[in-house]
Amino acid sequence: SPSGTSSMMAVGLWRAFGWLFSQDYLLEVVGATLLVLLLPYVVRAAWQQWRIYRAFRTVHCDPDMHFFFGHAPKIVRPDSHGIDLGWYVAQVEKNRLKTLCVILGPLFRNLMCTHPDTAKEILKSDPKVEYIYHAFKPFIGDGLLVSAGPKWASRRRLLTPAFHFDILRPYVSVYAETSTQLVDLWSEIPEGEAFDALPYISRFTLDVMLRCTCSFESNCQIEETHNAYVEAIYKITELLVSRTMNFLYFFDWIYMLTWSHWQFRRACSTVHKFSEDVIRKRRAALEEKKRKGEDVLKGRGKKYLDFIDILLEAKDEKGVGLTDYEIREEVDTFMFEGHDTTSSGIAWTLYNLAKHPEHQEKCREEVDAIFDQKGAIEWEDLKSLVYLKYCIKESLRLFPPVPIIGRCLDKDSEVDGRVMPQGTYVFCHTYAIHHNSEVWENPEDFDPLRFSPENSKNRHSHAFIPFSAGARNCIGQEFALNEEKVAVAHVLRKFHLSLDETRPPVKDYFIIMRPVPMFLRLKHRQYNH
Repeated sequence: SPSGTSSMMAVGLWRAFGWLFSQDYLLEVVGATLLVLLLPYVVRAAWQQWRIYRAFRTVHCDPDMHFFFGHAPKIVRPDSHGIDLGWYVAQVEKNRLKTLCVILGPLFRNLMCTHPDTAKEILKSDPKVEYIYHAFKPFIGDGLLVSAGPKWASRRRLLTPAFHFDILRPYVSVYAETSTQLVDLWSEIPEGEAFDALPYISRFTLDVMLRCTCSFESNCQIEETHNAYVEAIYKITELLVSRTMNFLYFFDWIYMLTWSHWQFRRACSTVHKFSEDVIRKRRAALEEKKRKGEDVLKGRGKKYLDFIDILLEAKDEKGVGLTDYEIREEVDTFMFEGHDTTSSGIAWTLYNLAKHPEHQEKCREEVDAIFDQKGAIEWEDLKSLVYLKYCIKESLRLFPPVPIIGRCLDKDSEVDGRVMPQGTYVFCHTYAIHHNSEVWENPEDFDPLRFSPENSKNRHSHAFIPFSAGARNCIGQEFALNEEKVAVAHVLRKFHLSLDETRPPVKDYFIIMRPVPMFLRLKHRQYNH
C-alpha cells in the first residue's frame, strides 16, 4: 500500500542518514562550527595583544611590581582613598619620563602620558577606554561623555549653543542665589569651630546643576531635606566609585549578581523617571506655547533658558531634533559631569586660600570692590575678578578634579617617538603633567601669578589641561569657572578662612579627586553692607 511504501522509505532514510542527527554528532558539528566562527576573532585578538606587548617593550616600566597584579599594589592606596597619584609623579621625576608603562594584572598594559607633548598626541584619539566608561552607561547612556565618532560630533554641535555667553549670562543670578544660601548656612556654624566644608559645597553645586538643568528648586542644600532624586544622584556616584575600585566588577556578568547592581539600577531608574517626566511635560508645554505664539519663558517665573529648554529646541542641519531619550542622556551626563567636578574645584580653591592668607586677601580686595559698589556680582563683574581667576586656575593645576583621562587608540599612532598599535589603552595623566618640574617651575608651590598674561604667553598648549584639551575638551568649562568665581567670592565676602592644621585633607581619588575631609574654620567679617 502507499502508506506502507512511505513507511519503508522513511525507515530506509533514517538508517542511511540518521547518524547525522545523533546527539554526539550534533555536539561535534556545533563545536566545530563555533570553533571555525570564533577562530578568526581569537587569532586577531591574540595578534593585537602581541603587537601591544611588543610595542611596550621600549616603554619605561618600573620593575618593582607584583608577579600577577603588576603595579596595582603600588598605586592603590591602603587607606581606602583610591589611587596614589604621587607614585606616578615620583616615577616621572626620578626617570624624566614623557610616557610610562603601568601594568594592572596579567593582561592590562596602559600607557601613561606625563608630558604636554605626549598628552597632545593622545588627546587626538576619539574612543574612551571601554573597561572604565562602560560602567557609566546604564546611568548616562550614550551621552557626550562616552559617545564617539559621528554621533559624538553631531551631539557636540547640537549642545554647543547651550554654553554660549548669552545663555550663560543669566545663570550668574542662579549662582549668586545659591551661594547666598551656602554662606547663610555657614553663618550658623560657631565662629572658629572646625567643620567639614565638602558636603556643603557638594550640595551647593548639585543645587546649581538642578536649577540650571531643569529649573528644579530642590532645597538640597538644607541637610534635613530628603528628595528621592537628590538621594539617587548621590547613591549613583557612591556605587560607581565602589565599582571602579573592584576589578571583578568590571565584568558585567559578575556585577549583575551583586546587591550593588540592584541598588544602582534602582537609583538610575529614579533619576531617569524624574528626567523623563520633566522633559515630557516641558515638551508638551513648549508645543502649546508655540501653538499660541507665546514666549517660551512665559508663566515659568524664570528669566533664563535652562538646559532642557535649549535641547528641546536644538536642531541639526537637516532640521532634526533630539528625542526625549537623547535629551535625557545629555541631561544625566550634564548632572554627572558638572556636579562633583565643580564641587572639587571650589573646595580645593577654598583650601588653598585658607592655607595662604596673603592670596586670600588679594582676592577679597577684588570681591569687596564689586560688592561695595553694586551690592552683588553680575555678569559684567566676572572679568574684574582677575586675581581670583588666577587662584582658581592654580588650584585646578595643583588639584585637577579629573586627574587622569583615558583613551583607546582608534588607529596605530605615534606616541613619544614609537608607534603604538590600535587598541592600546592610553591615559593622559593630568596630575603628573601639572606636577612635572620640566613643565612647571617649583610645581608644588601655590603661585597664582603663573597664570598672568606675561607668564602664560609661552606656555605649552597642553601644560594646563584640567578640562582636557582638543576637540573633546569639556564643553561646560566656562559654566564651571563662572560658578566657582561667584561661589568663592560670596564666601570671601562673608568670612575669613583658615584651616584646621591638625586634620589636613587627603587627596581622595576614585572618579573625581576631592579633599576628604576638608576642615575649615570661619571668622565672620565686619563690613558695611
